[in-house]
Formats: sequence, C-alpha cells, structure tokens
Amino acid sequence: MFCDGRLIRDFFRGLHAEGAMRVRFQFLRNLYTNYCKACTNRSYTFFTRLEQNFRRFRYNIGTPRFLLALSAGFSFREHGFSETDIEQMQGPAFGALDEDASAEDGWEPLVIEENLRVHRRKLQGYDNLYEYRCAGSYFDISPENFLEAQNDVDYRRNWDGNVISLEILASDTQTDSSVIRWIAKFPFPMYAREYVYVRRQCVDEENKRVMLISRSVGTDQVPVSGNYVRVLVYASTMVVRAHSDFTKDGLDYVLTYCDNPEANIPTPAYNWIVNHGGPYFLKQVYAAAKKLEASKQPTRSRDNHQIVANSMENPNIA
Repeated sequence: MFCDGRLIRDFFRGLHAEGAMRVRFQFLRNLYTNYCKACTNRSYTFFTRLEQNFRRFRYNIGTPRFLLALSAGFSFREHGFSETDIEQMQGPAFGALDEDASAEDGWEPLVIEENLRVHRRKLQGYDNLYEYRCAGSYFDISPENFLEAQNDVDYRRNWDGNVISLEILASDTQTDSSVIRWIAKFPFPMYAREYVYVRRQCVDEENKRVMLISRSVGTDQVPVSGNYVRVLVYASTMVVRAHSDFTKDGLDYVLTYCDNPEANIPTPAYNWIVNHGGPYFLKQVYAAAKKLEASKQPTRSRDNHQIVANSMENPNIA
C-alpha cells in the first residue's frame, strides 16, 4: 500500500496534542464564561492569559534548556568517539577522497555531475536502509567557510530552512566534541524529527584535512522530549581536504551518512527524500559559505586598505 497505519499516526500525532488541549480550553472557557456573565467580564482575559501561559510552558518543556539539565552528566569518555574509533575511521575516511566509490564495494550511482557524485549502498543489518555518499569539489570557497557554515549553529539557524531548532547541549574542548540536538522539518504530512547526536572534529594539519564525525545518542543519555519523533539510527562522516590552505579557496569533500526516519514511508517517497537530501543540503552549505565569505570581505578590504595607508605614511613599516 502507498500509506500504512504508522504514517497516518505520524500525521495525526502532531494534531492530537494541540487539538485535544484546544477543545479542553474551549470547554472550560465556555463553562467559566457562562458562570461569570452575571458578575464579571474578566473571563475572556483570564482564559486568554491562561492559554498563552500554558502554550509558553508546553513549548519550553521541549526546549534545549530542559534537555541541558538532563544531559549535564553526559560522559564523552564513555559515549563519545574514542581515540581507537578515530584511528579506525581516519584511514578509510581520509582515503575515500582519493578513490571513487566502486560497484565492488556495493555502491550504486544516483547522481553524476561535474562537481558532485552521489552513490548509495545497502546498510548492513537493515533490509530497507541505505548508506549515502556525496563527493565533489568547490573552487571558489575556502574549507574554513565551508565548515563554519555547517558548525556555527547560530548561523545555520539563519540559512537552513529545514531547521526548527538547533542547539549545543554539551561540549568537551579537550576532544573538540559536542552533543547537538537538531529538530528537522519533514515533508507534510510527516511529523518533525528529533536528532540528538555526538559530533567530533579531527584536524590533520599536515595533509590539510578535516574530518567531522557524528552518531546518534541513546535515549538513556538524553531522554526523548515527547514532542517529536526521535531518530535513533543516525551517523555521518564528512571529510574536507584543502587544495592549498584552510583559509584559501579550493576544497574536495566526501559526505557519508545514513539515518532511519522511524516511519514506514513509501519506498518512492523515502528514496526521493534521501536522494535529494544530501545534494540539496550541500548546495545550501555552498551558498551559505559564499555569503559568509562575502560578509568577511569588507572587513578584510578595510584592513588591507589601512595597512596600505599606514605603509604610505610610515615607509619603515614592513
């Protein structure tokens, strides 16, 4: 069938809480209004404020401030990426930039463009889940801006239209790791998805490469908020290689990712979502990186102008 019970429940889940609570408020409002008609006209104001306060409280319950308290005891040593994990992942991840995905490894091509190649292969241990691989190059943005556009949560909230909420719940400066909560929009009529994952960044200065690795965090570490559908299977690895330097234009990248949306989505719809998700996201990142670079240009131009002006006034300045 094109649609099953889980998808229907997914659609009505978002409507139920709001609708049921609205009915209860309307009933109480009507009851109280009828009772107070003879002696006061303050009933409307009372219930309006009550409903507004309830909505504010209900939405705040699911916000990261509450999850921050829940995740305060998160152990990066136990649940983050260990040094052994990093060593095992660095070899194939960094090497992936130098090798094309091959059919021998189970990869099948989906998109082949001049600067973008998308492949997929079956995810081991699952019947209908795939791992996706996007690889390509950019010649007019720097690795620094490309990564900053993704890692700066404040900036990403501005440019990523699929983000409902994006917050850092905990950080570990020693390992350059973070626990991130991301609420993502899904196509109508599906309910929004909640991703909670640990992310670590590894920098290879010698070879001018950066690796970003992410994987989902269990519900025992960060409990489900209850307002969204938690995605329990999620993993992502991005490797970026500078053509010359991290601050200069030119980079190659490989993004490998997989996730289980926790719904029996019809196969054609799911394939369309995932097949277009990675390439579309990368195009958004590219556009955001270009804007970020443009925003830095005036400052750099002013700085360069000031240096030139000072050099003309003071010839001894090197």
